[in-house]
Amino acid sequence: MFYAGGSLEGRATGAVNAVGHGRAVYAGLWPNEAVLNSLIGWLIMEDGRRLLEFKKAKEVH
Repeated sequence: MFYAGGSLEGRATGAVNAVGHGRAVYAGLWPNEAVLNSLIGWLIMEDGRRLLEFKKAKEVH
């Protein structure tokens, strides 16, 4: 997907890059409030899961 107009025309709207054992997802978007709240909620949940997994792994070692 690419921007169709404006100063970013022709540039990619998203990318996925490997980072260590994981990946980083970059997305270019201009969300409305509902989409932004949903995205923030998802990111918080994902971060919380990773934090719990990290703490459990630390306790085992």
